[in-house]
Amino acid sequence: MLRINTRYYNLALTVILVFLSGSIFVNAAPDFDKKQLFLEAQEAYSEALKEEDSVKRKSMLKAAEIYQALIEEGGVKNGYLFYNAGNAYFQAEKWGKALVQYRRAERLIPNYPELQSNIQILLEKTNATPTSDSWLHGVSKSLFFWHYLMDLTQKKWFLLGCFSLIWALMIISIFKYLFQLRVALWALVILTIGLGGSLSLDLYKYNLTDRGVIISKDSDARKGPGLSYERFFEQNLIEATEFSVLERQGDWWKVEIGTGELVWLLKEDLEKI
Repeated sequence: MLRINTRYYNLALTVILVFLSGSIFVNAAPDFDKKQLFLEAQEAYSEALKEEDSVKRKSMLKAAEIYQALIEEGGVKNGYLFYNAGNAYFQAEKWGKALVQYRRAERLIPNYPELQSNIQILLEKTNATPTSDSWLHGVSKSLFFWHYLMDLTQKKWFLLGCFSLIWALMIISIFKYLFQLRVALWALVILTIGLGGSLSLDLYKYNLTDRGVIISKDSDARKGPGLSYERFFEQNLIEATEFSVLERQGDWWKVEIGTGELVWLLKEDLEKI
C-alpha cells in the first residue's frame, strides 16, 4: 500500500506552495498561474482517491498529467512536486512513470522517508531490477556517509554559510591574532573544500549521467539497434526496469540494465530520469 504520512505530507505541501509563490514573484509575467495549477492537481488527486478501480486510475492519470504540466511547462523543479507526481502515477498504475518521478525527487530530497518507502513498495510490486551500485560505491558510501545525508539544497546553504564564516574569521584575524581562531579557520576551509567536492559530484551525477526507466509495459530488448536483430530475451523487459544509457542510434538506445546485460531498446519505451 502506498505510504503517505500526514505530517510529512502537510509539510511537503507547504514547501511546494512557498516555492511556487517565490517562482511567481521572480517571473513577473508567467504563462499561467503555477500556484493555481498546483492546487488543481491537488484537488484532482484528492477527488481521485474517492474513486475505485478503473475510474480511480483514469482520474489519477489526469492528476499526474497536471503535475507533469507544472513541471515541464512551468519549469518547476521541486522534490516534493516530483514526489506528488510519482504518487499520482503510482495510483494510476503507471509504474515506470511513477519511478521516474520518484527518482527525480530522490535527487532533491534523498532523505525523505515516505519517498524511500514508496520506491521500495514500487520495486517489490513490479519485481523490477534497479541499477546496481559497484563495490567502490558501497565503500565510498561507508567512508563518506555525510555526503549522502544532505540533499542538494542543504549542501548549497551549508557551503554558503562556511564561506561567510571564513570571510568573517579572516577579517577578525587581521585585527586580532588567536591560535584558536587560525585552527577554526583552517577547519572551515577543509570543510568548505569537502562540501564543494560533494556538491560538484551531485551536480555531475544529476546533470551529466544518463539514467532512465522503462515506461512501457512491453519493451522488447534486441541485440542491435533494430527489429531485424535477434531478441535478447525470450520475454519482454518489465515496466519500471532501470538502466544506464551507453549509446544512441536513431530511435534506439543501447543500455545496461541492473542485471548487467547490454541491450538495445526503443527510445519511445524509455524515459530519462
